[in-house]
Amino acid sequence: MSRRFFDGANIYVGTVLVSWCPDGGNTFALSGVGGFRHLKSMVPSPAQSRADDKVLLLTESRHVSPAVHPRGLFKLPRRLIRWIGPATACGHGIAAGDGPAFVAMAQNDIFTAYLAGNRWPLIIPFFYKTANGGTNWQSVLLITNNQNIYTGWAGYGGDRGWTYGAGALGLAVAPNDSSKVIYTDLGFAHLSTNGGAFWKQVYLNPADQNPTNAPTPPAAPIAVSAWKTPPAG
Repeated sequence: MSRRFFDGANIYVGTVLVSWCPDGGNTFALSGVGGFRHLKSMVPSPAQSRADDKVLLLTESRHVSPAVHPRGLFKLPRRLIRWIGPATACGHGIAAGDGPAFVAMAQNDIFTAYLAGNRWPLIIPFFYKTANGGTNWQSVLLITNNQNIYTGWAGYGGDRGWTYGAGALGLAVAPNDSSKVIYTDLGFAHLSTNGGAFWKQVYLNPADQNPTNAPTPPAAPIAVSAWKTPPAG
């Protein structure tokens, strides 16, 4: 049960187990939702625009860590406390070989969501956005030449390339603002405040970051004084 989310007294965990209101977690039962292939782990992401309408996007994995063996992305609509599934696979626009690992959305927007993962075997991040509730996805993190990214000391062309962070290992969206999204990896964090149109590093002083659409410049070499050979004896 690697992921869960709380919706009032309803709790959703692991392999789509559900505790219905007003139980509040005392007992759990299989939801009975169909449509999945071999779901062993899920990453749920709730979004709500009205009290009676919600959508759940979740990823499927072979193991409890979807970042290790991601498999697919599913959409699960809901009305009141009853799922009106079954879950349906979604992902038009996601490149072949990009296995979704993390999905997130704001709580007040059921249309906008973000999807992140690691592109194997290169181990570089990929990042997609949907504006229609998961039906279509568009790549919004353009790492080649840092096209739409203000980089720090790591990035395309720098001393540490995009493989250094080993791809996306965390993702979050502001609860009430779907235009604000951040993702993290093994060493860095990058933030967008305009829905993925542009990204900026948030691990250095902004005054030290590099412009977009340009290679990250390598650090200047450190001058080292020549060592004198010690006298014999």
